[in-house]
Amino acid sequence: MRLLHSILFICTSLAGQQISFDKEDITFYLDSEFIKVVGNYWFSNQTNELIESDIYYPFPHSAGKAIDSISVYNLSKVQELHFQRENKFGLSFYLTTEPSDTVICQIKYRQALNSDSAVYILESTKSWNRPLNSADFKLVIPNSLNITKFSYPPDKSYEIEKFKIYLWKRKNFMPDQNMIFHF
Repeated sequence: MRLLHSILFICTSLAGQQISFDKEDITFYLDSEFIKVVGNYWFSNQTNELIESDIYYPFPHSAGKAIDSISVYNLSKVQELHFQRENKFGLSFYLTTEPSDTVICQIKYRQALNSDSAVYILESTKSWNRPLNSADFKLVIPNSLNITKFSYPPDKSYEIEKFKIYLWKRKNFMPDQNMIFHF
């Protein structure tokens, strides 16, 4: 079975210091053909110096089809960030974080599915060497789609009109597995 993978960030600081990855709030829109990911990511600079970082955001390469409709925003400064595609496997963007400040970035993309599963890689959080302060996830699917298995059971679910919505909320979150949706 082929899976759709979305891997979290890998960050390198140009000045030798690293920003912290503190929080994520992700909404997944899933149907039988596509997954759309809208992710908000909080990065903080806990030093007294400006930190300039090159953020690499990898895309799945073992499953799914081409990534399209990509956008990267700095929500804190209300500006679109320029990014560079790193072949078909990811993108990178430059992030400047002021001393003792937090920057919220949003990354959106869509990917065609070629299987009956979607995976969002959470285990890469370990590469930041500390848990996320908080992680919130929302899955929105049409009523016609049935999720047969979750790697993390949802904390809550409800229906609104023609959609099912599943919610997860975690504090001090160091994932021990990836978020997987089987349908």
